[in-house]
Amino acid sequence: GIEYDDLYGAGCLGLVKAANSFKEELGFCFSTYAVPVILGEIKRLFRDGGAVKVSRSLKELSLKTTKTRDQLTLKFGREPTVSELSEVLGVSTEETAEALSAAIPPSSLSYLNEDGEVKEMDIGTAKPTIEERQEVPHHLFDYVEPTYSFSVYDYQKTLRSKIEELEKRNVPIIVCGGTGLYLKASFYDFNLNKQESTIDMSKYESLTNEELYEVLKEIDFEETKVIHMNNRKRVLRAIQIYLETGKKKSEQVAEQEHKPIYDVTFVGLTRDREELYELINKRVDIMFEMGLLEEVKTLMDKYPHDLRSFQAIGYKEIIDGLDNSKDIEEIKELIKKNSRNYAKRQYTYFNHQLDVNWFSSLDDAEEFIVNKFNGRR
Repeated sequence: GIEYDDLYGAGCLGLVKAANSFKEELGFCFSTYAVPVILGEIKRLFRDGGAVKVSRSLKELSLKTTKTRDQLTLKFGREPTVSELSEVLGVSTEETAEALSAAIPPSSLSYLNEDGEVKEMDIGTAKPTIEERQEVPHHLFDYVEPTYSFSVYDYQKTLRSKIEELEKRNVPIIVCGGTGLYLKASFYDFNLNKQESTIDMSKYESLTNEELYEVLKEIDFEETKVIHMNNRKRVLRAIQIYLETGKKKSEQVAEQEHKPIYDVTFVGLTRDREELYELINKRVDIMFEMGLLEEVKTLMDKYPHDLRSFQAIGYKEIIDGLDNSKDIEEIKELIKKNSRNYAKRQYTYFNHQLDVNWFSSLDDAEEFIVNKFNGRR
């Protein structure tokens, strides 16, 4: 066979010319990564009506450019210019522009992620494989370091920026995710501010969940109707908002119209509860078989154990369990329990907060999507 870089570096023009006289005995082996690249270059050949010149490093630079652009967008609050990108990348503006043009095929479908933005946290967040990401452009994966506290404000700003970018290219978009609050904050008329608090919350952080909930009841009773007592992060945030602004979070929410700002259709898959819980249990077993425990141990060796990103289900239980010498089976059962509870809470949230079209059959969901969007871009 021929190494991928050699095949790619040779360029696709030769492949096109050889199409009629291709000999199977030569033993070319095309990976799933190479095929769409080659087909894309063939399309470009016929579109431009001329020779195709393929740089061996273009794809690598394109991926690096896209990731850097996303990181600078988060930092600047806007998309960086080509000059700013080229300065950070250490290449010319011409090379940067070429890499950007090759980054996302104009006619492709794009997936925007909602769960796997943190680097190095792969198995526990169930990120798609590299091969799956190469079949269709995926965005906002491996986006921030584990040490970065990626808030709902950050997610809203980043997702809206990415949607705007893709809409300009007329790219159909699928947003996949699980956290209802993050989705609603991004798709609806939520006005969020960056969390740069000057309020000392230390006296509240030492309280138990029950004590914290009682504080919130005194400050903002209406908000306790939509926040569970064990959702410590959201309870603390609601208290913090009141202390910072003097205004209840529930009052701020009531001022919003709760209308989508995009032409968005929500599609959800549901199962019989017993079947769903069984699938969740199997999923946890599979993640451990894939090396979740080893992944978390590696992260624990590199980073402080109290990072916000480590509060994700699967990570927090293992970190706490290993720190307190718990049995692995006990840890695994706790992850299953917390995952089931999380699924129940999310299903309740989606039912009450978002206009979801629910399907128990994947085929029915696919048929609905095809019929609804047939002929639309």
